Amino acid sequence: MARTKILIVEDEKIVAVDIKNTLLHLGYAVCGIALSGEDALKQIKETQPALVLMDIVLKGDMDGIETAEHVRHRFNTPVIYLTAYADHKTLERAKITEPFGYIIKPFEEKELYTAIEMALYKHKMENKVKESEKKYHRLIDRLTDMVFTLDKDGNFTYLSPQFEKLSGHPVRILLGHSFTEVVAPEYIKSTAKLFKQGFSGKKISLYETELLCKDGKRIPIELNVTSILNAEGNPIGRLGVARDITERKQAEEIVKKHVEMEKTLTKISATVVKAKQMDIAVKKALAHLGTVFDVDQVYLFQIREKEKIWDYSYGWTRKGLKVKKRSRRGVSFDNFSQWIKQLKHHQVITIPDVKKLSSRLQKNIKKISEQNIKSFLIIPLHFEENFFGALGFFNNTEIRTWQQDDIGILQTAGEIITSGLVKDRFQKKLTHVLEELETDRMKMVELAKRIIDAQEKERLYLASEIHDDMLQGLVAILYFLQMIDISTLDKKMQERKEKLIELIKASIDRGRRLISEIEPIREPEIGLIQAVKKSIDLRFAGPGTKVEFNYPGKFPKINFAAKVNILRIIQEALMNVRKHAQATRVSIKISVFKNKLKMEVKDDGVGFNLKLFLKKNTRHYGILTMQERAQLIDGELTVTSRSGKGTIVKGFFPFVSKRRTRF
Repeated sequence: MARTKILIVEDEKIVAVDIKNTLLHLGYAVCGIALSGEDALKQIKETQPALVLMDIVLKGDMDGIETAEHVRHRFNTPVIYLTAYADHKTLERAKITEPFGYIIKPFEEKELYTAIEMALYKHKMENKVKESEKKYHRLIDRLTDMVFTLDKDGNFTYLSPQFEKLSGHPVRILLGHSFTEVVAPEYIKSTAKLFKQGFSGKKISLYETELLCKDGKRIPIELNVTSILNAEGNPIGRLGVARDITERKQAEEIVKKHVEMEKTLTKISATVVKAKQMDIAVKKALAHLGTVFDVDQVYLFQIREKEKIWDYSYGWTRKGLKVKKRSRRGVSFDNFSQWIKQLKHHQVITIPDVKKLSSRLQKNIKKISEQNIKSFLIIPLHFEENFFGALGFFNNTEIRTWQQDDIGILQTAGEIITSGLVKDRFQKKLTHVLEELETDRMKMVELAKRIIDAQEKERLYLASEIHDDMLQGLVAILYFLQMIDISTLDKKMQERKEKLIELIKASIDRGRRLISEIEPIREPEIGLIQAVKKSIDLRFAGPGTKVEFNYPGKFPKINFAAKVNILRIIQEALMNVRKHAQATRVSIKISVFKNKLKMEVKDDGVGFNLKLFLKKNTRHYGILTMQERAQLIDGELTVTSRSGKGTIVKGFFPFVSKRRTRF
């Protein structure tokens, strides 16, 4: 194992040789003896000793203390002073050079050995500490975060280089100063409170504050601070790491803004889609967009059909902003042909600074806007590739650069509003058409009422005519025939008289049945069930067709108009069965279903193809008349039939009609 090299600096040769012999005896290697400070520095450079024994008093320009100072700074070699002087002044000078030992001459061999070993160990430990500190500082220097320490009063005792890079404050100036000098004013009180709480032992989690830079700029930072404890475990300061969270804050703002934008679209969509009054909904949507996107004015322009004129259809102005009242007469955009072309091709117009436009364009913009506009954004509006208009966002107080995300959201908002306006247009047109259709339908209903009324009057007229003219005449003829004395007639004439009387009686009977069939219901108090029974008896009195009639024992009162029309529907259905169905069974049902009267007439006759039948028999109005009668009393009527499968006529009728149908 190589022996430790020691250099002796002693201007007394005899003393130097004695020290050398002692060192050799102790097992050390002596790499040289220097008689002066200059010679010592030269030999240290050449031999690189592990330790230097330095006499304080040396001959020449440098004494031992001054030489030791050079050794410490230039070579980092430990020095042990050897001196016969121990006065206070000399000791104070020697302390400044940070020696590793101080031996008073004369000394014992054991004393020298102990001093040398302790000096070597101490130097070794100091080198390790210095290397550790270098590694620590290299690590700190590489960190993007700022590291700092504070004393118990909150004054900086250490600041990493990153602090100066980020804040601009020189570290050397801040050392010894309070941390409150670099904290934004509104955060000083809360940050100082957390410092005191942490120093008192309370665990403080991560918290945020703002760093005040030298140029006045503010940087959001996140702090993680813990206590520095002494050997007894008592806090003597605070160690903290500060992280610049500007990017994180910006990202949070972007996310927050996107969330707000999504909420904006959702709110606008809900407002427009559910709107009962589109004008109010669009105004609310523009106000919401203006507030969220922080502009002074928002206007929606619509192109007049077949004209090169745009109308200020809707608008919103920031509260408190004084603007001239816009005219709704419309404006011409002929002077902006290039912009109009871009808008028609779905291109957005962004003007961050109006002053950078030509004087002609500035003048035209002011003329159209009637305001001093500093910047604006125009979003084109289309519906199914048709150019609808534009959505304008104007700033009167500052220039504005629009982000692409903002433009995308506003384009979507424009599409929602445009869809709502187009839908509203179609809705108004549809409402107008429906109103016209309803008017026509009411006219048709009125016409049907008149036709049915005329039919009822015609029934009354025919019944009266048959009764008053034909039947009365037949009855008179019958009376006179019966008054003829048959004794004066021959047998053949008597037979003819009897036959004629039978024919006249039969005609009178048929006439009376015909009157019963066609005459209207004259008495309002007659029940529907009784009237239907009477109609069944008149139509199916003879053998051949079995009729079943089911009805409830009691159901709510039905008004006269409904009773008449329901009866005529049943009569028309029964007439069709008798004339065309060739049925053997007929079922008639009347019941109450969900506060409505339900009617059904069903037969097992030959049936027919309803569509084909209606198409070919253009003069057949029976089914049409039944349907019209049903509509007159707010009822629903369906007719279903198949060849060979019979026919079903089914209807639902409210007990009280909404229409005041009168005959």
